[in-house]
Amino acid sequence: MTAIATHSVNNGPSYARIKYYEIWNEPNQDVYWRGTVAQLVRMTNDAACIIKGVGTGCNNTNPIDPTAMIVTPAPTNGGAQINTFLDAFFSGGGADTVDVIAFHGYNGADPEAVDDTISVVQSGPIVTYALTSKPLFDTEYSWGLNTPFADPDQQAGFVARGVLLHVSRGVDKLYWYAWETSGVMWSANAVAGCTTPDASGVGFTCLTGLAYTQVQNWTVGASISQPCAANGTVYTCGFTKANGYKSLAVWDAAQSCSNGVCTTSQFTVPGGYVHSRDLRGNVTSISTKSIAVGYKPVLLENQ
Repeated sequence: MTAIATHSVNNGPSYARIKYYEIWNEPNQDVYWRGTVAQLVRMTNDAACIIKGVGTGCNNTNPIDPTAMIVTPAPTNGGAQINTFLDAFFSGGGADTVDVIAFHGYNGADPEAVDDTISVVQSGPIVTYALTSKPLFDTEYSWGLNTPFADPDQQAGFVARGVLLHVSRGVDKLYWYAWETSGVMWSANAVAGCTTPDASGVGFTCLTGLAYTQVQNWTVGASISQPCAANGTVYTCGFTKANGYKSLAVWDAAQSCSNGVCTTSQFTVPGGYVHSRDLRGNVTSISTKSIAVGYKPVLLENQ
């Protein structure tokens, strides 16, 4: 740990400096961890002492990087199992030195299921141990290894819906796993090459990369005016930005996509919205009282 933190601080460009240290991957999975929670607590405290000079019994007066952030081990397998691990970790002393609470939000093929997972985590041990002020990170999220989507439109819709739900719930950071692991079915480039830049050199050419970029544009710098909520199977999420900007993300969870064709239903547009924006960035004027919505979210905008 000393060698890693020292290398991070003293070598390479500033953007390569490690800011977050997640102590362990999926500690509630036997394939990754067969030790005790007490050992993980000790490892976390040791890391915090070495890197930041903080923690129970720490007497390190020359910390390597006091600005670094210590992240909990990241449990997985749904809200209940995540909370079971976090409760044991916090009660064993792990709450004393961590700066960030981490989990893995895998929920299979249903993107809306992650909303329940986040809700359970937010109302669990982080409340009991008065840790709600600490950032919450989902450090691995996707449709998972065993529930691949063969259709690129389904992939794009899943990415967009998952990101919107994380933003709506106030998760501070979300990490997709993974963009660049070619051929692995949880990868967002399993069908189309998401490592290929578009003409700008910034975005991606694949539908999932385009969708991720669009939702980033929709949400960065925006305030949540209406958390994502369902009316039947139709979900809406409201956002505002400066200068009177207002938007509404909409999708219908009952619809599907296959072989380049996506089914839709009709959605009555609230007053004030003048156009819609899709996951490719295409803008369409709204000239009727209702529009078609489907598996892939669209964004209604008032300007």
